Amino acid sequence: MIFSESLLEPPNDHVEVPITLENETTTPVETMKDRYRISSRLL
Repeated sequence: MIFSESLLEPPNDHVEVPITLENETTTPVETMKDRYRISSRLL
């Protein structure tokens, strides 16, 4: 499953996390991926 594989990527491969979260036109999947990467940074 592509979504599951994307969650295994290192969080530092996506720099524009805040910008993506503020953009309401993003897909739910992209938002969840960004939130996962943010949570992984906070841990």
